[in-house]
Amino acid sequence: MEDFATSVGRAESNHVALDDERVSRQHAIIQRTGVAGWRITDLDSTNGTFVNDQRIRADRPLRDRDRIRLGDAELVFCTEARSPETQRRTVVGPLSAPPHVTRRERDVLVALCRPLFTNDRFPRPATTREICAELVITESAVRHHLDRLYDKFEIYDDDADERRRHLATDAIRRGVVVEADALRDGHDERRA
Repeated sequence: MEDFATSVGRAESNHVALDDERVSRQHAIIQRTGVAGWRITDLDSTNGTFVNDQRIRADRPLRDRDRIRLGDAELVFCTEARSPETQRRTVVGPLSAPPHVTRRERDVLVALCRPLFTNDRFPRPATTREICAELVITESAVRHHLDRLYDKFEIYDDDADERRRHLATDAIRRGVVVEADALRDGHDERRA
């Protein structure tokens, strides 16, 4: 990714050129905003730009692991530093289907992911206690659901914070939790 702006579209002159007739020649631009922020802007494309399955109308902030869809192409936005060897081996491909989750496991996932859809500068997934407070269930119940979800999503980190972060980003990346879920029940903190 370029230091300040990256153009995406069908034209070969773009930084990221996509061979897809549903992608406009100059489709979107991804720009750095400040020290750690990034935004994506749709350039009046014919078929639209989607971030985490939500069509953007003008521009919107990007977070690590956001899924960007242009035409039939799906890209995953990554802010983590990668070595040159890793960058060369990165492959954009179809996402694997998410595992089946129960209604209550999905409730736990939505509560876990909700803080990631706020405008906090450094968002983090909800803690066990925050999930308990939102869902009005015990800590042991939350831990039980999280343990089952870690198994279903095949997340085996030793560090509890890393496990929660990986589960949240994977649930969002694979479409189990979308922004509209986080905005339900009057929890739209961005309007405050």
